[in-house]
Amino acid sequence: MIRLTSIQYHFDDSTAKTDSITCNFSVTSDRNEYLNGNVTLLAKDLEEGTTLDDLTRKQIETLAKTRFAKLAQGGEA
Repeated sequence: MIRLTSIQYHFDDSTAKTDSITCNFSVTSDRNEYLNGNVTLLAKDLEEGTTLDDLTRKQIETLAKTRFAKLAQGGEA
């Protein structure tokens, strides 16, 4: 299971709007194998008309988890 361990917001100094959101994840298997990593969400990753400031924590987790899973499988997110 992919577990979200932290969310970090990064703000534009001049506008105070969110520039990016970095999410950290951890995965541990029953065999004690593990994978840790982070993904960064950018405004260009969202549907047109949606900003990073519009997202709820659940939406952030869902988007970031999808990107993390793709990266873990060796694909481009």
